[in-house]
Amino acid sequence: MEYEEKYTKKQILEMYFNEVYFGNGAWGIAQAARLYFDKTPSDLNELECLLLAATPKAPSVCNPLGDQMRLGKRKSQILARMVELKMITAAK
Repeated sequence: MEYEEKYTKKQILEMYFNEVYFGNGAWGIAQAARLYFDKTPSDLNELECLLLAATPKAPSVCNPLGDQMRLGKRKSQILARMVELKMITAAK
C-alpha cells in the first residue's frame, strides 16, 4: 500500500521489470532484451515484448530460448488475455 501511495502504477511496473528474473541469468528487462534479442528495451518490437512478458511467470520454461511449444502456448494465453481485457483486438 505504501508503494501505491508513493508511486504511480507505471512506476511500480517499471521497477518490477527492472528487477524481475527473466531466466538464463538475466535480471531486469535490459539484460533480458540484450540476452534474448541483442537489443535495448526501447528497440524491442511488440512480439519481443510479448515474449518477455511471458517469461517471469516461469523463467526456466517460458523464456525465448526455451521450449518453443510451451512458449507458443504461453504466448497464446497472453494474447487471449489481452483481447479479453480489450488491450488489443483479435486478428481476423
